[in-house]
Amino acid sequence: MLVQNWIAKGRKRSEIHLASYEDFAAVMGGILDAAGIEGFLANLAAFRASAKIEASDDSEFMQALVKQKAPGDDFSTDDAHGILFDPVGRLLFPTLNIKEDDKAAQVRILGMRLGNHVGRVFKLTVNKKETEVRFERAGKKDHSTRWRFVVPPAA
Repeated sequence: MLVQNWIAKGRKRSEIHLASYEDFAAVMGGILDAAGIEGFLANLAAFRASAKIEASDDSEFMQALVKQKAPGDDFSTDDAHGILFDPVGRLLFPTLNIKEDDKAAQVRILGMRLGNHVGRVFKLTVNKKETEVRFERAGKKDHSTRWRFVVPPAA
């Protein structure tokens, strides 16, 4: 019944993204949205925020972003693309694993990858000082998701 309802309403996919399960989250979220069931993956940001500070591969490209976009400054996925790709469209950070040649496809996938980092805390260098920063969604502007880094209040 839930799936039939979703099909009858046009198979609208959810905007919820989950790393490695992007299609599942988009379809399942769409099915639940069509049925009026709220809260699918609603605790994901809280779970990620409670997880330990992120390290390894992701910190390298997040460091490149925070170097150009200071904590508190909103930026778009297109802005991030300009930082993480060279002028001819080559990815500077292979850990992002974006292989498309088309800029629009690169930006779309980059947006999903950035969404997977919402709520995570990274130890990055800000103003020559190692600082814990949390990555967040900063709303939308002109139909484009905005992002920002935030320095969490001291405990």
